[in-house]
Amino acid sequence: MPVVVENDVAALVEAETWFGAGRGLDRFVVLTIGAGIGYGLVLGGRRVPYAEEDRGFGRHWILNPNGPLTPAGERGSAVSLLTIPSIRYQVQAATGRDLTYEEILARAAAGEPMPARVIDEAARALGTLVAQIANFVLPQKILLAGEGVGLMDVAGKTVDDTLRAHRHPLAVPLDVETKVSDFHDWARGAAVLAIQVLVLGVSEV
Repeated sequence: MPVVVENDVAALVEAETWFGAGRGLDRFVVLTIGAGIGYGLVLGGRRVPYAEEDRGFGRHWILNPNGPLTPAGERGSAVSLLTIPSIRYQVQAATGRDLTYEEILARAAAGEPMPARVIDEAARALGTLVAQIANFVLPQKILLAGEGVGLMDVAGKTVDDTLRAHRHPLAVPLDVETKVSDFHDWARGAAVLAIQVLVLGVSEV
């Protein structure tokens, strides 16, 4: 049977470009937070492939040189500040409690000091990362997706405030859309890639 193999974030970007948040846009970015950090860039209506897609994007994107360490040793990177495993690790190291991501978000919303501190730091990191992307890429829209975007429900104001603080005061307001990606979104992306390669004959998507 014919098989198409591609990075999951790349597949999601293709799906969102075809009939999702990026449909009809010339410059569009997808940023996913969850188990890891994913990034996809669309220019001229087409996804830009890059060699590092499967090599831990965000592991070396330093947002705060004095930030927390991951178990692997990176300090202050997007991975150490924003991924679910790193956020859980930080809370467990400080409190001795192994909490789920949802429990951490709930405790942060309730004002429990350590979860609130970790989530606040993550929100500032996300605002900084989105601002950096916006300043360099100048996208028409950024889609925040992945299982970690519940962060926006708890600390969205901090993300927005940090985003504005890191952009020129006269910059055009950035269109940021948030979407919790589930299995259907990733499957839709795989279907789009299969159609492009196997039906339309696109050799490189």
